[in-house]
Amino acid sequence: MQIAPKILIILVCCLACLPTPAAQHKALKVAFGLGRPPFVYEEAGTWRGFELDIMRAAMRELGYEVDNHHLPNARLYIALSDASFAAAVAVQPEPGDNSCYSRESISEYVNVAISKSSRHVTLNRVQDLSKYSVAAWQKAHRNLGREFEALYGPNAEGPHLERYTELGDQAAQVRQFWLNRFDVLLIDKTIFAWYRQQLRSSLPTSESVDMHPIFPGRASYYVVFRDCKLRDRFDQALARLKSNGRYRAAIDSYLE
Repeated sequence: MQIAPKILIILVCCLACLPTPAAQHKALKVAFGLGRPPFVYEEAGTWRGFELDIMRAAMRELGYEVDNHHLPNARLYIALSDASFAAAVAVQPEPGDNSCYSRESISEYVNVAISKSSRHVTLNRVQDLSKYSVAAWQKAHRNLGREFEALYGPNAEGPHLERYTELGDQAAQVRQFWLNRFDVLLIDKTIFAWYRQQLRSSLPTSESVDMHPIFPGRASYYVVFRDCKLRDRFDQALARLKSNGRYRAAIDSYLE
């Protein structure tokens, strides 16, 4: 059976107008950090994490797939100097930086002091930390406020510094907490909850703890885009994920 020429032309035109998967989901090269579970981390050769999940979900709503590349956190701020990158995830605007930062935060860190209840630690203010042995992440003074910087920053002095430790590996930081190597652990609440779950088969992580909210506010992190129009559309998609519960569900999925 032969197809009439007019019908054939119509069919060809219709097929040409159909969107292809590539057109629907253009790949965008996006920079992410390294080793901050459950925000972003590598497991068995696969990159996972809450920030990656949320970024993928938001960009798929806009018709894009995320081509994730992972860099040291310090390099995220300069990722967009490479024209091949469309965005960098989990950065904070620098003073005077007019780049296209998202208005909606993609993640928030709530830093607290944590102690085992059995140790009866009393912390009403930052200065009280000097009474105890304390462990934190590297360069914690940049994130924990002026009082903490005065107590433990580069220019700090005093015998209390002999009982203060900074560890580059947060897994080791949490593990040593459960092994009673120090009195107080300084860490983000979500990161602590994730490691507590991961270590429960090898350490007594069910022991009761006290959380001391002695640090100011929350540390919010954003996505910086090369294209401000794409930033605006991303903000709308991210706001929808937060309002419909998918954002919270993504976090909770790593803490179950």
